[in-house]
Amino acid sequence: MIASVIDTARWTAYYRALESERSDAIFRDPYARKLAGKRAEDVVRRIPRARASSWGIVLRTAIIDQKILDAVQTQQVDTVLNLACGLDTRPFRLPLPSTLTWIEVDLPEVIAYKGSILTNDRVACRLESIGMDLSDSDARRRLFARVDGTAHRVLVVSEGFLLYLSADTVAALARDLHAFPRFSCWMTDVTSPLLLRMHQVFGRPVQRWVSPMRFAPRDNRAFFEPYGWTIRDFRPLAVEGERLHREPPFAPLLRAGRIVLRGKWRDAFRDSSGVLLLERSSQPAPVLPGA
Repeated sequence: MIASVIDTARWTAYYRALESERSDAIFRDPYARKLAGKRAEDVVRRIPRARASSWGIVLRTAIIDQKILDAVQTQQVDTVLNLACGLDTRPFRLPLPSTLTWIEVDLPEVIAYKGSILTNDRVACRLESIGMDLSDSDARRRLFARVDGTAHRVLVVSEGFLLYLSADTVAALARDLHAFPRFSCWMTDVTSPLLLRMHQVFGRPVQRWVSPMRFAPRDNRAFFEPYGWTIRDFRPLAVEGERLHREPPFAPLLRAGRIVLRGKWRDAFRDSSGVLLLERSSQPAPVLPGA
């Protein structure tokens, strides 16, 4: 059913298309439908309850849209480095300054497919598309060094990427990013062991078709701080979902948990998934065993 990484990217674009076509859409992506193509629609239609998983993608898209605009407008970010960009269209659809440099990176086949679809569409800023395998640590460090050498202040975005990596791989990426001083902030989505287990229970019909989620730290702060990154902001999807009226199928369970539970357990339930904005610590990241 899911034949390649491009199919997964099309699937995500299809969810953005469905949201964009709602009368009460919380964002508009006019390119999502043609990027998704009929292939994505057929896949979602054939997988039981596939649309039920769209809420997280829709919410993280809306949150990251706004946080990127905030960073560009108020934090003097002049470069966005979008890792594992998939079929993201923000350089085309967001009101970004023409002076901004947007660098997107993904596997060569994803970059080639996207370029073939959007070849005649106009970007709002300077766009560089790079086809490479981010698991190649030497290649990604060379890329990071080049970006660091030309930018003033870099925002790194890794939407829908860390969730599918091992904790060791995320740690290595965090160390690599921190090694370059102009990489000042890093935006990513995270989940917890609690929500990972809920996905395993409620999302079984979908899981056989997609890569399993793996990265689910018990404490986001405790995980990223040893690698030189501190939490500047966290937007829980449970809270944002209520605010934006885009809640998951298990929303009643989340609300019941917040009523029944107290203290740290209630907070853990509320914060089980969300968008994390990390800031580069002024202190150098320590060299850890096995680094």
